[in-house]
Amino acid sequence: VTAYGGELQYRMRYEPQARSLVIDGRPDVVLQGNGILLEHYSQTKPLPRVPATITVPFRE
Repeated sequence: VTAYGGELQYRMRYEPQARSLVIDGRPDVVLQGNGILLEHYSQTKPLPRVPATITVPFRE
């Protein structure tokens, strides 16, 4: 990302483990550098074993 107005897109899929804990309240994406910290909390809750594409817009 070189400027505001861009976006980051990523694809995820997860396999649930027996007795696994759901981790809510933590950022899905953390970008840190040059004295800046960006965190993104996705509203998307993907289903187990189903690929999901997430887009994170960068706005000032």
